[in-house]
Amino acid sequence: MPRVIANAEQRSINLPEMIDALRTARPDPRDEDSFARFAPELQALGNNRSFLSEIICAELAEDCRNQQAVSAYGPQVIALYQGDGVMVRANCWPQARHSLVRNNRPESFFYDVPHDHNFSFLTLGYAGPGYLSDHFEYDHGSVAGAAGESVTLTPAARTRLEPGCTHLYRAHIDVHSQQPPEAFSVSLNIIEASATTPLRDQYVFDLANGRIAGLANPVATASLLPLLARLDGAEGRDLLNRFAERHPSDRIRYAAVTALADVAGDADTRAGVFERALANGSLLVRTRAGEDLSKLAAMVSMNSTSDRIVASNRS
Repeated sequence: MPRVIANAEQRSINLPEMIDALRTARPDPRDEDSFARFAPELQALGNNRSFLSEIICAELAEDCRNQQAVSAYGPQVIALYQGDGVMVRANCWPQARHSLVRNNRPESFFYDVPHDHNFSFLTLGYAGPGYLSDHFEYDHGSVAGAAGESVTLTPAARTRLEPGCTHLYRAHIDVHSQQPPEAFSVSLNIIEASATTPLRDQYVFDLANGRIAGLANPVATASLLPLLARLDGAEGRDLLNRFAERHPSDRIRYAAVTALADVAGDADTRAGVFERALANGSLLVRTRAGEDLSKLAAMVSMNSTSDRIVASNRS
């Protein structure tokens, strides 16, 4: 389960002071202890009971133009700062009967959607009773990441993110299924926001069957690769080969492999694409390429059998 960090912080600071602390301390979200040491600054911000309402009033006075410019998140997120490899935000958690939930659907708030995170983050209960979470852990390195793949999810605990409660969620380890709070609640987060964060997979899980249900963050780049392959330019083909071999996103690597295979001239050439992918450094690519190679072999065998039957009938 996420690391629970004790909160005995008595200070109260404003947002600019916390941003200054971020720039000075430069906590590393990918180093658990380094990130945890910064929790008192988030807790001190949480002790400031007026800063968020002041920011919201200022945003509303400007028709939320700043939020529209800087936040790519949904209706629940208020972006407070982004820089130095992190993002500071406030998350709103409406109760189940709230109009925000009815109008945007519960899944928009990840309610009853068990998921991990592709970034580590500190979170603090700021207002309201807080949402409930059922926590699990899994071994990210043991899964390829394919939808329907079996995964061992180890139950950990159930917690409520009450005011002042501070958790550190670890990327690709901690899984939680959130339940709506009893009343409108707010949390404060500091999350990793590096250039590679969007390229790392975030999964949704099927708890009942112990499987990966799918991706929570599809990568838009993947949809461009089949088009690039069809355009048949030397530069595009070279880019696809480089993406297939060493792109930082496993999902994009596999999309490049399938794009190259789709434009291969015959079954032998397609098989060659998948065979090369069997040596890829990505478990996802190796697993899916093996499955694709088996399907291709079965299809070739079926076609060969059909051809022999047709030839026999003609004779």
